[in-house]
Amino acid sequence: MPSLKSLVGKLPDDVRLTLADVGSAGGLKPRWKPLAGRLRGLLFDPRDDAGPAVDIGHNRIYPVALGEGPGTRELRVTAIPILSSLLEPTEELLTFYRKKGVQGRVERRVSVPIEALDTLLEADGLDVDAMKIDTQGTELEILKGAARALERSVLTVEAEMSFFERYVGQVVAPELLAWMHARGYRLIEIYRPKRYIRLNSFDVGNVGIGAGHRAGQLGHGDAIFMATDALLERRWANQGPDIVRHQVLALILLLSVYGKVDMAAAAFDTHRRHLDDAMQEILAGWFKGWYRAEYRTRGWHAVVDYLARRT
Repeated sequence: MPSLKSLVGKLPDDVRLTLADVGSAGGLKPRWKPLAGRLRGLLFDPRDDAGPAVDIGHNRIYPVALGEGPGTRELRVTAIPILSSLLEPTEELLTFYRKKGVQGRVERRVSVPIEALDTLLEADGLDVDAMKIDTQGTELEILKGAARALERSVLTVEAEMSFFERYVGQVVAPELLAWMHARGYRLIEIYRPKRYIRLNSFDVGNVGIGAGHRAGQLGHGDAIFMATDALLERRWANQGPDIVRHQVLALILLLSVYGKVDMAAAAFDTHRRHLDDAMQEILAGWFKGWYRAEYRTRGWHAVVDYLARRT
């Protein structure tokens, strides 16, 4: 059976990707391991004693928070650090949902520097192929500060998207979707949807009924966006063939990282003219291998899908 790692090993040495990981506590996610040695992470981890960026291995650590522009903001550090935000938790979050009143309680406040991603990229002479943003409510602010990168080089965006206002003044799903659509990005996945259990006098939680539906209100999920063909063609009209080749290969790799091998194959169909014959042969062979593997396991897929729908 083919693998992403097997494809990466066949690519030219100059095929290397850059990921801006905003809200990078704990480092890069395991999904990026198949690109080890080919991926550089720009990791943003705000600190109140911020200094210059530091290179660690293939990655660069920026001790700042991101936003629309330069400045200083107050970071609300919560009892559960992953809920910390530049925004204040809402009364709804703290009052109506199980555990959130304790987990979302602000324990201290620190002043942190803010910078726009576009400014940092320009200063360091960098382009990014992908963005991942998980900052508890300020995702759209960060995207607005990366408008030039989104137009110039970004192929995929993974951003936490909220379905109700968990933090005061945060943008929720409809506005984020509209903003990304207007800039040439379409939603292709909502990953890891998180549901919040409502407090009630009976302490009823997820009791396992509903034919696969779960208890709780949909709170947030990781939205995955990709650049549309219209954006890519507009972008590539002003870029040289080497950059276009890189973008085609990077798009195929990024879609595959997210498990969208069908969409990666479709991207290859659409943009293969930008690749030389040898590269086309490598990719065509890899995609054909997936078709053969799918055919051999199709019966098991049907069984697993049936069981998933029954639980």
